[in-house]
Amino acid sequence: MSHVACRVTIFAVSLYASTVVQAAVVTFDFEADAVGKTTPFTDTVGGLSATFGGSASVCASSNLFVSLTGNVLIQAFCGPVSQSGPLSIDFSSDLSHFDLNFATAGGAGILTLSALENSTAVGTATFTSAVPAGHFNGEGTASFNGTFNRVVLSTSGFLALDNANATVTAVPEPEIGSTVFVGLAGCALLVALRRAQNKARPQWRAPALRVVAPETSTSACVPYSGQSPLSLVMMYFPDATLRRERALRREELKIAQEQYKDTRNPETRVAYLGALKRFADLVRKNALVKRETSPSY
Repeated sequence: MSHVACRVTIFAVSLYASTVVQAAVVTFDFEADAVGKTTPFTDTVGGLSATFGGSASVCASSNLFVSLTGNVLIQAFCGPVSQSGPLSIDFSSDLSHFDLNFATAGGAGILTLSALENSTAVGTATFTSAVPAGHFNGEGTASFNGTFNRVVLSTSGFLALDNANATVTAVPEPEIGSTVFVGLAGCALLVALRRAQNKARPQWRAPALRVVAPETSTSACVPYSGQSPLSLVMMYFPDATLRRERALRREELKIAQEQYKDTRNPETRVAYLGALKRFADLVRKNALVKRETSPSY
């Protein structure tokens, strides 16, 4: 597995994690349902299915409400007058949040929302509607948080519903998760192998130089222990005319030395030795230089 593959794997893990926690909000507003459609029926939006039960019909609101617009699910309006009682909504996936607009016929009323996980009760909440100015039906908003897949809505009179918003926590397919984590394990193995190779690799040592200054007849071996060899030029030959060339050779040798220490392949070794030779040629302009190369590279 290459470093590029590792980066792709890490990106996939991040995407996987974001998918696990990303919440999708789906709205059921009955606009795609034909007027006169009666319960029970199932609507599917964004991959989530909701089955509406009880006794009610899809009707045009006809400006009857303020917060409920367009098509609404309502009792005893465009359907039989016998429609009454609780309304239920069953979802194909678990929800973490649910809210909707509701209306109670003939004035303010109390709506009771019961949330269930299959047949197990999760919780109950009550909400009171208020009559908007210029209207005669009570309107309100109901909501619930938790883990559930069914809600039951009831009131003492006729009930109308609209804009049912369901929040679903998306869970990726198991195959996606297993593939991502296998790739992550391979990436970890690659890192361990690279670390083992780096520990087994011999330490790099730079050559030593024997420099003989022109005004003396003695020589000295100067192992610079990783220090840039061009500092020797500054020490022994401070001629101002060579400063520009010294700066160029210093930068060249520094780059070649770092590349060879990092990669340790034949190409960078040749480049490093070439830069070192050019350094020696510069030194020979002012002094006799004998280069002794240590055996370790």
